[in-house]
Amino acid sequence: MIDPQEKYFKDKTGVCGTGRKWRLDDPNAMKMPDPFQNDTSGVDAFSVKKYQGTLFRFPLRQEASLISDTLYSSEKVMTLFDYFQTEAKFTLLFLKRLESVELYVRNEDRQHPEKMFQVRIVNTDLVRSKRQEFLNRICESTRIMKPVTLTYPVIIETLKFIDGCVSENERHSFLVTNYFAAGEISMQLQELTSEASLSFLPWVGVALPIPSERDSTDVDIDVNVTGKPVGHLFCFLPLPAEGKSLTGLPVHVNGFFALSQNRRHLKWPSADQDGSITLTDKALKWNKCLLEEVLPKAYAELVRQASVQLNGANKLYVYRAWPDVFLVDSRWRKMIESFFEEIFLENILYTKAGEGNWIKIYQAILDRYPETAEIPDIIHNVLLRAYMNIVTVPDHVLRAIGKYYNGDRVTVEPYLLRDALRKIIDVYPEYNRFEKLQL
Repeated sequence: MIDPQEKYFKDKTGVCGTGRKWRLDDPNAMKMPDPFQNDTSGVDAFSVKKYQGTLFRFPLRQEASLISDTLYSSEKVMTLFDYFQTEAKFTLLFLKRLESVELYVRNEDRQHPEKMFQVRIVNTDLVRSKRQEFLNRICESTRIMKPVTLTYPVIIETLKFIDGCVSENERHSFLVTNYFAAGEISMQLQELTSEASLSFLPWVGVALPIPSERDSTDVDIDVNVTGKPVGHLFCFLPLPAEGKSLTGLPVHVNGFFALSQNRRHLKWPSADQDGSITLTDKALKWNKCLLEEVLPKAYAELVRQASVQLNGANKLYVYRAWPDVFLVDSRWRKMIESFFEEIFLENILYTKAGEGNWIKIYQAILDRYPETAEIPDIIHNVLLRAYMNIVTVPDHVLRAIGKYYNGDRVTVEPYLLRDALRKIIDVYPEYNRFEKLQL
């Protein structure tokens, strides 16, 4: 039991401490009032003397104390409940074991509490096994010789209740990649990983919103009032949302970050600690290593796995994971440079040629004329019939290729169309007059 005001737990010398700890089967524990008596949990841990889990009880301050003058009314508590419900669909994404959270309210005129909200993982068995597999792999030895990564879908459902019945429910699906850095990592990251004053793990995660089974064609990627994608930032739990995205990324990012003292923000270099000055704060160095060395690899792995695990029309949601280079926050641009270095080595563009394949950029024919923005469908048809790897991508993907890809790029040009027509000359008569004129 914790007593931060140091009123109750005096030692033999009469000096008060901040709390005391007992086993539940200790006779001294039975002398204490049960803090969970008649509460909403329905658990009488003190009488059974055993409880397989963790219980928290937060007495909400109704009178000012020496510690704080912040008071809590029922209205303020309901405001906290409302805020939690708004963020609930993200809350369970990167946690290690938690699978469900329920909110109850017990009014003064009722004997029993009433459930008002629940958020839960729907595909519990899969997520539980994948989480445990990842934890086992990073704990199986003190020295891990290569990176540990695991990608799996997470389906989260939120439910609102009125009079014990579900009044609203929503499902949100994500593809989640967890990544633990090991093996060929920088000397600085190796040193920081073993730094006792930090005690952090080189563990990060990235999550992409994807269509759920109940979605027909589209998925609600989170956007702010301007319609721009908003990727949340996590240190296992989501950090408080601000007026704009903390990253400017279309994916949610988790990391074993060093946080500010109030645990609301990442530790960042101050204005006089820019890239030209060597950082001395180990926590700042740690965050820099996670952002520039570890996260890009996890992000690239998420995109790779999305191209493999998403099927059918959903394959094109892979492009939703690409950052828009115009929208990324300035502090995260170094990270996306490293991300593109990783991803441009992979098969990350989709062509319908043949039976459909993911290919590398240098193998692709981008469906843009040098002078115009769109090409007629008939040109797509001809190139595909000739088994040429024509690729259609969103504008933000083209911008990323233009800014960060240094290799040769091929776009649709007359000579390619002539080559294609020669290959399919036998089927050319099938096209109508208008299509031939377009060609």
